[in-house]
Amino acid sequence: MNHSPSFSPRRLGELCRIFQGLSISRHSHGPLIHPIVYISDLKMGRISPTKLNTIKTEEWARTEYGLEEGDVVISAKGAIGKTAIVLEKSDYLLSSNLIALRPKQELIYPAFLYAFFATNHATRQLETFVHSSATVKSIRPSDLSDLMIPVPEMVVQERLGKLALAYDAYEAHAHACLSAAKNIFNEVMASQAIGRR
Repeated sequence: MNHSPSFSPRRLGELCRIFQGLSISRHSHGPLIHPIVYISDLKMGRISPTKLNTIKTEEWARTEYGLEEGDVVISAKGAIGKTAIVLEKSDYLLSSNLIALRPKQELIYPAFLYAFFATNHATRQLETFVHSSATVKSIRPSDLSDLMIPVPEMVVQERLGKLALAYDAYEAHAHACLSAAKNIFNEVMASQAIGRR
């Protein structure tokens, strides 16, 4: 007997709030200092906090463009479809080359939405919304509202989302181990070279 989960297509606009980030050139002034996220800060499915730039803004910018736990972030210009999920509270602001999806968590599990946008299927769908100019490719929040998402029941969403996060953790650990091994190898080779002088 086939017990595979059933998936009901739903419009992305029904499942989450979709918004683009802050235009730095128009709003980079005010009494508050916040870190701001660019495409280059999306690494291995997360926002890398180590080298974030900061800008001065007004309080309304935090309300309109601040990221919250559970948000899914997608690159909207240049390298379309680069994705990350926000897993903890932060004071990060979103830049205008990124789009945030804020899930209605009674309808869709954030990590499942993130996992969906990490698939080749989602990438192909995003490519149908791309606007190309002479210099850059881009997508708009309004384009994404009608994108269809295959949505299973919540227990299946949670299972698939947690599997995606577990895979990310494994990949990050493997990457860290490989980097450490390379560093050790380089140190050994450098010391051998010095010893032969």
